Amino acid sequence: MVIEKAYFTIHEGLESKFEATFKEAVLYIAETKGYMNYRLLKSVETERKYVILIEWETLASHTEGFMSSDRFDKFTSLVDPFLENVEMEHLAPLHSDQKTHIFVGFLDAKNYTFDLKKGMVGYSYIPIRKVGFGMPSSIPRPLVRLNQSFIFIFATGFVFFSNWLFLMIPLIAGLMGLILHFNPVLKVGKRFLKKPLNQYIPEDAEQQNFNQKIAVSLLTISFIAHMFSIEWLAITAAVLVALASFIAILGFCIGCFVRFQWKQYQYKRSQHS
Repeated sequence: MVIEKAYFTIHEGLESKFEATFKEAVLYIAETKGYMNYRLLKSVETERKYVILIEWETLASHTEGFMSSDRFDKFTSLVDPFLENVEMEHLAPLHSDQKTHIFVGFLDAKNYTFDLKKGMVGYSYIPIRKVGFGMPSSIPRPLVRLNQSFIFIFATGFVFFSNWLFLMIPLIAGLMGLILHFNPVLKVGKRFLKKPLNQYIPEDAEQQNFNQKIAVSLLTISFIAHMFSIEWLAITAAVLVALASFIAILGFCIGCFVRFQWKQYQYKRSQHS
């Protein structure tokens, strides 16, 4: 893992607008393969100074995967008007007293805690505070893959056997995750992880929550259609769930793409209003 650290000095009077715009601009970064998560922090002692920390799987994920893409141009076109000065470097993790709580289930960012009392990765930071939604709660990637595989197996089972139990089981598990913040599939899977949770590549819980809503919606449509003997609709919805989960296992997140496009639409609409 490599951590990109950038100091941004913002033009006077534009701090609030920068913070809001950065939330939209960072979506271009999040689409890059190898991106893990980011944190936006603001200096307590120095006005107009921000720190952006972005975790990448490799250095090339940032320098080649992002900076050489058109996403970088789109990102800078949004952020550059606010910048008075920029300093950037890459850091390699050494050791840390970082304390994180990674919850098993699909949780809100408010449930995530992060301790920056002594900094992290062996680097001394200026006094800082979190702003925006810098570091959302996360789910270890193996648990995300487990949930995707679980949905794929049961949705495919319904397509071939037309048994309502193949829909009911993942539907109940998904609803428990969304409503009770307790996903039994992830709870069981956690027991088989061999490393501490924070040593796995994290997946954004907010995004997984969005994906789960799509899966639950399609499973609900399929289940209701099956109960009313509308088999073509039941099969179609189940196939869509199975296909989306299988593609996600292969590495492409359809839900991420849909959510990104929706966020972009909202942002463009707000710019014209």
